[in-house]
Amino acid sequence: MCDDLTPYGVKIRYSQELYIEEYHVTKALQETEILYDWLMGILES
Repeated sequence: MCDDLTPYGVKIRYSQELYIEEYHVTKALQETEILYDWLMGILES
């Protein structure tokens, strides 16, 4: 999951072109929400 999100973080550091389609954004947001919920569950326990 984190490997899928890496290109979005790399884009900020490097100026290479990154072509993003709507399904990429949808998938990234879903995976980010899953990761966030998992982490919050750990922190709250």
